Amino acid sequence: MNFIQNKLSANSYLLPEVFTHLISQQDYEQLISISVQYFNEKRMFIHAIENGIIKASLEKKEEEVQFGLDNLVRKVMRAEKEKWTSIIYDHYNKLQQDHKSAYTYLLKDLEFASRFLKVLIKDRNFIRADFMNKMVHRVDFPETCTMLILDFEEQFRFLMWDEIKEWETPVSDLFTIALQNIAQEKVSVMNGDFNEHPVYLFLDANFAACYVLDLETNAPNAVGNLGALVAIPTKGAALAHPINNYGVMAVAAAIAPLIMHYYNENEGNISSNFYWYYQHHIEMFPLHTGNDGQVMLRMPKKLEKMLENYR
Repeated sequence: MNFIQNKLSANSYLLPEVFTHLISQQDYEQLISISVQYFNEKRMFIHAIENGIIKASLEKKEEEVQFGLDNLVRKVMRAEKEKWTSIIYDHYNKLQQDHKSAYTYLLKDLEFASRFLKVLIKDRNFIRADFMNKMVHRVDFPETCTMLILDFEEQFRFLMWDEIKEWETPVSDLFTIALQNIAQEKVSVMNGDFNEHPVYLFLDANFAACYVLDLETNAPNAVGNLGALVAIPTKGAALAHPINNYGVMAVAAAIAPLIMHYYNENEGNISSNFYWYYQHHIEMFPLHTGNDGQVMLRMPKKLEKMLENYR
């Protein structure tokens, strides 16, 4: 039989520390075994599996491709074991769909490509800094990156700075187009109360966090006189509370466990921080460590000063 045999060391099957709260060592070994089986069948050589990343390349090709396992771990742990193989195979197949000819055309014609422009919010450390610098991005939520992408044929393609030169369009305009497309997504918006304080929950497979980048347009009721308390634990879930009084801190305390649940248990996790959204500007609620070592959430100073008039 003429196929590549990927022979990995025992260390390749060791559960990374970042996954210990998501999956057991035994289940992780099964995930890796199915992954190796997939790459063997696709005639791909695995160079290494480390820190939750599979580094592989096609036979006779030197270009290395990296496959992060974070989302995949979350996918399989929500499914029954007999479905794992199909889930894992489908996951890798989607990551490798070849749309090169289509992308070549899209990158030459902005008028056509504009309908596929969107954004994704990622943790700022989701990829190496040197590679991040090549990708079109900006910072909206502190400690995250808003990435400009093409959403084409159920595949997300991160855009590079050198690729968008031919469009000859200001990057700010491209992000505006992308956010207009995000506004058209069928994001589920539910509202409820925490101790009589309104809270809005946004749910979508991929774009809930991006949806709250423009709350004034997409969910104006979630914005109070002093903006909104916002959390974006994952790409698929976001929460917002309209700020009108000092109740904002009580709301933050009440929903903190829910934020951590989404952040730890669901795929596409972004941040467990709280943010202040005010007139399209976003600032993080700072954390303060007291002398006793306890970490406390603080209100942004500007917001605290503004709230003095709303006691």
